[in-house]
Amino acid sequence: MAGYSGGAKNILPGVSSRETIIQNHVMIIEPGAGMGLVEGNPIREEMEEVAERLGLDFIFDLVLNAEGKPIGAVAGDVRKAHRQGVALAKQVFQTEIPEPAQVVFTSGHPHDIHLYQSFKGPGSVLTACQDGGTIIHLTPAHEGVRDGTKKLFATVNALGYKNIFAKLKAGERQDASVRNFMYPEINIGGAMNLFRAVVDRKVRILIVTQGVPAETVKEMGFDYANNLEEAVSIVHQRLPQANVIAAFNSKVVISSKGVR
Repeated sequence: MAGYSGGAKNILPGVSSRETIIQNHVMIIEPGAGMGLVEGNPIREEMEEVAERLGLDFIFDLVLNAEGKPIGAVAGDVRKAHRQGVALAKQVFQTEIPEPAQVVFTSGHPHDIHLYQSFKGPGSVLTACQDGGTIIHLTPAHEGVRDGTKKLFATVNALGYKNIFAKLKAGERQDASVRNFMYPEINIGGAMNLFRAVVDRKVRILIVTQGVPAETVKEMGFDYANNLEEAVSIVHQRLPQANVIAAFNSKVVISSKGVR
């Protein structure tokens, strides 16, 4: 949500209270927030403001490749050194396409431990999908779906993310509709970007998995397919002449037509 990891994140969220983290994370619905977006990202900007106010004057970050091996290191000023790291990381983890596609294939690899973590896949390609398009997300979701994830999606589907975020931002903590967000198993993470795309941009997310029952997937607000062939058939009926892209390693895909 802060564009890339590292830098000021050592302080916020690193050693911050849950209340501070929530207030920072609710900015996920603001323009400029999201994976691969650093400059003008309100979440990153607040993280760096907090770090500077606390006197964080030196960072040391490693830059890893897709296999988790270090390919470089940066050190120094919390902003300048971090941007040097981002420039190197972009060569590994980010790519640009001429225009958004109607259908985007993605996967949760290598974050497939459970459904929520696998959402890093579709979260990384949201700007590459046209409004009204479809993201086909493949994940084994080895550990299925956690109770906290089901609570999160059920709450947001029932009340709408804008309503919930307004209450959280205003400091409402007693209302039953937001109380779930105050427990450790409920986190405001990248999944909120999925809600924004589904609600505001009418992007359909079709999950291909045998790790989570179809009923659960649908209750969470997503489409379901048992295998890739079924998913393609479903989408082909709606978009028979679609332009398609695929990103199967959680690489951040940015459209040159602008960030949505």
